[in-house]
Amino acid sequence: MTAFFRSWHFIALIAVMTGLSALSIDAILPAFPDLTAAFALPPAEENRIQHMVFMFMLGFAIMQLIFGILTDILGRKKLILLGIALYVLASAATFFIHDYELLLLARFMQGAGIAAPRVISMAVVRDVSHGRDMSRILSFVTMVFLIIPALAPFIGQLMLTLGGWHNIFWLFIVMGMAVLLWTAAVLPETLPIASRRPFSLASLAGAFGDILRHPPTLICMFILSLMFSMMMMYISQAEQIFQRDVYALGDKFPMVFALVTVGMFLASFANTRLVMKMGMQRVILLALVCMSVIDGSLLAVTFASHGKPPLVLFMALLIAHLFCFGLVMPNLNSLILEPHQHIAGTVSALIGSLMSIIGIGIAHQVAARFDGTLHPFASAYGSIAFISLLAFLWVRRTRAYAD
Repeated sequence: MTAFFRSWHFIALIAVMTGLSALSIDAILPAFPDLTAAFALPPAEENRIQHMVFMFMLGFAIMQLIFGILTDILGRKKLILLGIALYVLASAATFFIHDYELLLLARFMQGAGIAAPRVISMAVVRDVSHGRDMSRILSFVTMVFLIIPALAPFIGQLMLTLGGWHNIFWLFIVMGMAVLLWTAAVLPETLPIASRRPFSLASLAGAFGDILRHPPTLICMFILSLMFSMMMMYISQAEQIFQRDVYALGDKFPMVFALVTVGMFLASFANTRLVMKMGMQRVILLALVCMSVIDGSLLAVTFASHGKPPLVLFMALLIAHLFCFGLVMPNLNSLILEPHQHIAGTVSALIGSLMSIIGIGIAHQVAARFDGTLHPFASAYGSIAFISLLAFLWVRRTRAYAD
């Protein structure tokens, strides 16, 4: 590994590449009221503003599989640059759009473009590091990836105060161009031509076959999709819950959104110790049991308080939920790959794409039922947590994975 790949310069570049997707999702949230007014969404259709999140994630979900396959055929750098260029162009297109459907198309294209640096940057890290070096790089990248969602609504709110929702897209353009030029200037190609492989439908079909022939993998993928749907439900409804309809916190929304992310921060630190002492399966099981209790409690207090539990109590339960979520996701991802190490890259791309598409579909159905209370949100969380626990208990009974 050359000096550049050991440097903080390289780590910072990878962190910014991965963090750009989180910024693009969360910085737009404070602008939902302005966008609702600008595109004249009638009261009966105001929940359609959530599609600003869903369309971005749908573009990302579809293209992460395609970019994941293409990068092993065509190399890393050119596809990263292509994806960022698409992201910048889609962001610039919003200045010429006056129709909400076209705005959603631009968001889809943003997500499609940003999938390239988000997915391929991880392949770059695998190309140039291993063992402790790789762990060091990914630990820092993960930390940045967790910090950005906490800061992004503050940044979006600042852009709004400086001149309206278009300023947020100016931010995306400037950040995208900065990363594009930075990558072009300093990142070498990390996959030599000799190491590239031709596209093989047989290999992709084989990965699908391996998953379909292994029921525990299918069930774990189902649980992953449910977990992802819960995150998408929260992100898509957070502005309506905190800023406008339920708690009407107004400009305090970014601060509350940032506080709630504490749960995932704590989980990222706790997981490194818990998994070494207990193993992945026990950590997952413990987290799902706790999540079922937490989300069941949220459901109970929501109905007891006519759809609006006390803000402090709701935030405490949400932080606890995200702590459990932060324990389940990385361990379940790792567990799924254990029987498929021989095709781990392809399986990882397939599972990531399918998980995202299924999760977005579930989240969209729930979020569309938002009625100014937490009833749909809490009902979905309570049900999904319990179903996920039952599903994982079945996986444990199969003994498909060693403890």
